[in-house]
Amino acid sequence: MGISGLWKLLQSTGQSWTFTQFTVSEGFEMNRRGTGVLHIGVDSSLMLNHAQWAAFHQKGCGLNMQAGENLPLQLLFYQINNQYVTVKNTSVAYNGQICQIHTFLTEQVKIQVDNGVAVCSLGIPTDKLAVALENPPNEYSSMVVEMFITQKCIIKNCKEQVAEQIHAALCKHWDTMDGDKYTGAYKLDEKTREVSGCPAQAQCVLDIKKAVKIHGKT
Repeated sequence: MGISGLWKLLQSTGQSWTFTQFTVSEGFEMNRRGTGVLHIGVDSSLMLNHAQWAAFHQKGCGLNMQAGENLPLQLLFYQINNQYVTVKNTSVAYNGQICQIHTFLTEQVKIQVDNGVAVCSLGIPTDKLAVALENPPNEYSSMVVEMFITQKCIIKNCKEQVAEQIHAALCKHWDTMDGDKYTGAYKLDEKTREVSGCPAQAQCVLDIKKAVKIHGKT
């Protein structure tokens, strides 16, 4: 911003978050716009200055011979593109978690079926458990997320970032299911047993995330 000493003054109030933690908190948990989408503004003035400097100092070095018009803006475009291409990697990681939780659920259901269990000791019907990740979500959807995070981060000792990634992936999974029907705060109708909002925002899921955070510090 060009204000001398500003960041040193603000340093004591700053917080260090991973990009995943920030997007989950701002985009899904707070859900300020009710869409589960995070809007980020980028101040590109410093990057543009760097691009202009690079373009100027490349004169006669071959770079601008074939680059066409407005080389600084082209350099700025490629710089931003390279810096934020990790968004694609995030989508790949989310899809990977969705595949893994489907596999996890399939294995749990298979155990029940192989043992001839129609309703387990907790009163959970195997047929309803089997479709907990489908459309529409049901009263057992949030429990499956809780079980999966427990398996990955408590039993297998994966890091807190894995729980954040699983949570964000499942938020996206339901936020984009059937329009915006399963976006926002989770609710279960006690009479009809119908779900509204995002199952990944259920209290049991938020509680296991906190437990993972504590577990990682022990």
